[in-house]
Amino acid sequence: MKGDIARAITLATYGTAFLRDNYNINKLTLEHPSFMFENKVEFLVFKKHFWRKPTWFNYAGNPIDWLKKLKEEGCKEIRMSFIDDNSVSLNGEKVPDYKLAGFVGGGGTRYIQTVFSDHSDMWQCREEVTNKNAPDNRIWSISYGRSLPGLQIQSTKKYDIENIKQRLKYKLTEISAFANEEKLTFWAEWFQNALHQLDSATPFDEGKVDQIIPPGTIDLKTSQLLAGSSKAWCFGGMGSWNDVGFTEKNTEDLYDRLTSELYDIVNESYIAVANSY
Repeated sequence: MKGDIARAITLATYGTAFLRDNYNINKLTLEHPSFMFENKVEFLVFKKHFWRKPTWFNYAGNPIDWLKKLKEEGCKEIRMSFIDDNSVSLNGEKVPDYKLAGFVGGGGTRYIQTVFSDHSDMWQCREEVTNKNAPDNRIWSISYGRSLPGLQIQSTKKYDIENIKQRLKYKLTEISAFANEEKLTFWAEWFQNALHQLDSATPFDEGKVDQIIPPGTIDLKTSQLLAGSSKAWCFGGMGSWNDVGFTEKNTEDLYDRLTSELYDIVNESYIAVANSY
């Protein structure tokens, strides 16, 4: 799982728990595991001016202050959303999202949606390396900008966790068999490991799930889905599953289809977990 996804799930789940049930968010500092590589996480709003150009203003300098301010303004819940792209063109050829998922800003767009009684706002993440030689590896500065304010509220979607889990299981079984057939043993085992998490009675090591989800707020099926989809993430740059290639067109076409379908169901899994509270 990429860092931006872990952060989004954390903000959505901890945020909604705080807004609805006053869940304690005092540990949601930069010491929280979801922010382990960040030196800053800030939240910005775009303001227009009569006498000068519109500019970004600081709304909150950290996740805790952001959530407290949202609560004061009447925010009811926080959702995670994902909009696919699949339209990026390289040399006149469209590139599917999964092939760009390992790059900053690639692979579709994820939003944090803050929901009020009469509207919702979309916050988009911007990542920037600001201290590449940081001794503690905190090289990233993260800005969430309220890029789409005042949207009409959509009804809350109910996710069938068991159905999504079974569809992910089927796709992992398919792609693992394909990897075995092509003698890609490492990747066959990778997908099998993800499959194991979907049925495990202890899908996470003790305390690990609490790094993303507030302790005690999700059931075993949701925890299994989070663990399985996290292990299934194989989309990156050099050395990743995306880096695999085949000379035979039929094999390459099958690989493309299976990989694209896995990417879709993995992203659906993240959304379902993030919005399950």
